[in-house]
Amino acid sequence: MNNQKTTTQNLTDAERLIQAREAARKEMLKSQPEIKWLTDNSRKFLESGYLTGDTTPEERIREIAEHAESLLKIKGFADKFYGYMAKGYFSLASPVWSNFGKRRGLPISCFGSHVADDMGDILYTQSEVGMMSKLGGGTSGYFGKLRHRGA
Repeated sequence: MNNQKTTTQNLTDAERLIQAREAARKEMLKSQPEIKWLTDNSRKFLESGYLTGDTTPEERIREIAEHAESLLKIKGFADKFYGYMAKGYFSLASPVWSNFGKRRGLPISCFGSHVADDMGDILYTQSEVGMMSKLGGGTSGYFGKLRHRGA
């Protein structure tokens, strides 16, 4: 107990705020609707690579919902999104589970690129597709605007 008190006293203000937010989030999750579609197997699957640290699927869904609300600036969006997830109305793609709202990878599965008929655009699109692939995105290209060989 005394060791715990000393550790708490050595925390910075930012660290105390982070701890308080995590405690408040865990408390709030207790009152959220139960997610019945999360079976033991689906939990193990998500924990095998989609969730980081000790994050539960419920916590990750709440993080995703809150980040979406902050981007959209729609008050109440996070609660509505969480409720829809609890009912199974949405099914998230792998990159959303893993990356949305985090500073790693891309939160989207697939990207489509349109290639214009000029060398600058062709080379730009090639580099863009390379970076998207590097960050974990699937890519496709539309080449219908290119002239045929010899034109």
